[in-house]
Amino acid sequence: MGHYTSTRYSSITVYKFSHISKFKEVNHFISNRKGGLSKAPYDSLNIGFNTADEEDIIFHNRKALGESIDIPLFRFTIADQTHSGNVTVVDQDMKGRGSQERADSIPDSDGLVTNVPGICLMAMMADCVPVILFDPVKKVIGVSHAGWRGILKRITRNTVDKMISEYGSNPADILAGIGPSIGPDCYEIGKDVENAIIETFGSKTKILIRKRGIKKNHLDLWRATSEQLLEIGLPEKNIERSNICTSCNYDMYFSYRKGSGVTGRFAAAIMLND
Repeated sequence: MGHYTSTRYSSITVYKFSHISKFKEVNHFISNRKGGLSKAPYDSLNIGFNTADEEDIIFHNRKALGESIDIPLFRFTIADQTHSGNVTVVDQDMKGRGSQERADSIPDSDGLVTNVPGICLMAMMADCVPVILFDPVKKVIGVSHAGWRGILKRITRNTVDKMISEYGSNPADILAGIGPSIGPDCYEIGKDVENAIIETFGSKTKILIRKRGIKKNHLDLWRATSEQLLEIGLPEKNIERSNICTSCNYDMYFSYRKGSGVTGRFAAAIMLND
């Protein structure tokens, strides 16, 4: 299981995966909502420019987060997430894109991969599934952001596939961390989403949870993400899940659903050290 790590800011802690933490050549983390300056409903470590929070405060929060984990703000490299299946290969010239303003973000992408040291690939979340990826053999990293739309478009599998096609990664070597997101007990879905899931994965898919006595079915994003990783060849032992539900732990993580659509964003990130 993963663990929480305290930082020099006593109010800021980050979550780390145990298997990736064994490698000194990489730095990774998942932030939470504590330790920033944002006021409710974005309280307090909101790092999402795609919210109605004050931009100066978001900038401060990002800077404080970076300082707390020894990654300067200018290394944060962020995409404008659109619930797509698109993956971008990040080169040296893209370093820092989206770190200080949304307009500069890498466009239309929900997966990022690189083999360039010093670039901190970052995805932002508030119920969707963050996946952190590390190939310790080829020294390649990746992140992906997946809600139900991203699951349909196989964004996590696409991200691993890009590591394979661009850098020659072997799926058997890749370590994956599935971070906090809305859990299956809390993720009730409507008929439109259910139909889309069935159309893509078939009526017998096990990512849909059907229970007697409930009006709507639930979606298991954790299982769906794990299945995509297994399908492309990652061994089960290489996949670590936090099993933290953002809705159940709204005091610790931002949740779009729990916040009725008005909430902040936390980060999932990974960087190859210089």
